[in-house]
Amino acid sequence: MGFKNIVIVDIDYDRKDSPINIGKPEEFNIPESKEEWANSIVDDMATLCEGLCTLIHVAEQQGLKQSPDSLRDCIKHLQDGFADSSYRGLTNEQFKKEKKDKENEN
Repeated sequence: MGFKNIVIVDIDYDRKDSPINIGKPEEFNIPESKEEWANSIVDDMATLCEGLCTLIHVAEQQGLKQSPDSLRDCIKHLQDGFADSSYRGLTNEQFKKEKKDKENEN
């Protein structure tokens, strides 16, 4: 049997109570033990990383952005998130500002 995992990432900064939701479809069972939960989290991180790698490759293949630039931006985003213990993701306004700043750099 092959590996199958689905992670749903739902980001909506206009939703005030919970702008970022991460979950699974109903057909996935909720882990029952601490060990199963830990394994699930590790599998989910690996799935998200693999998905990100695929997006980076597609962006380069389509001539949208060079992979080293995408990798640098992703690493910076992660570092910024872990450097600030209060970080809970970008607000909609911050996201728009960062996007505009990047567009102005080009």
